Amino acid sequence: MDFVDIEEMVGFNLPETYKKLIEHYPAHFRRVCDTRLLYKSLDEIYEANRIVQAAEYGEQLADEFHSWPDYHFVIGDSGCGDWYVLVTNDDELEERVVFWDHETGRFSELWPTLYNCLDSHYEFFHAEGNTGSRL
Repeated sequence: MDFVDIEEMVGFNLPETYKKLIEHYPAHFRRVCDTRLLYKSLDEIYEANRIVQAAEYGEQLADEFHSWPDYHFVIGDSGCGDWYVLVTNDDELEERVVFWDHETGRFSELWPTLYNCLDSHYEFFHAEGNTGSRL
């Protein structure tokens, strides 16, 4: 499996910065943050996105969405059924990260870029000496 397979499944191109990040996954990030904010295996990435593309999350999506929105790509999870989602655009290649809450079925915007998201998690866990996953 590679990113070509994943991009074919979701129907859009992923930002090169995201693909390079996963290909050169920062080991210190996993050690310090102990979080699933960012999946590191292509199998995890593929499976999470296969689930949302196939609408296997049931009635949990908010009423205003009949299917998973275009250009929304699952990059990780909270460990409690919620997903961290990279919102991109095939033309402009935005990299905003939002949080999908499985209880409300709604997205909330959290970080303007992928790297801002990663930096904020790293700073929180490193500075506070935290070892669990939380925002």
